[in-house]
Amino acid sequence: MGRTMLVGWGALLSVSVNLHGVHARPVVRNIRSTH
Repeated sequence: MGRTMLVGWGALLSVSVNLHGVHARPVVRNIRSTH
């Protein structure tokens, strides 16, 4: 159970980091430019 939980959390963290790295920066730039 512990290993599966760690693997699940690791996958979620990696996916979230990838999404933030790809989408967060342009969004922040757009928000700063518009406002």
